Amino acid sequence: MKTYIVTFFTISDALIGERAAKEMELDARLIPVPREISTGCGICLKMKTDAPEKFLETLKREDAEAQACLEWEEGME
Repeated sequence: MKTYIVTFFTISDALIGERAAKEMELDARLIPVPREISTGCGICLKMKTDAPEKFLETLKREDAEAQACLEWEEGME
């Protein structure tokens, strides 16, 4: 399973993303955006999944938008 960082334009989209990830039973949590990325609303979702596209599709159905979804190596924070 790979780790991804999903950034958002707004905090409300980040909260919707967190809820959607939990409903999908993904290992996910909100964290501050890592300094290397520094974009968006300042909060991102760190999650482990083999299918990030499924999460992004679910997010769109919830009327939320991700700014970016980046593969992330553990220990980069």
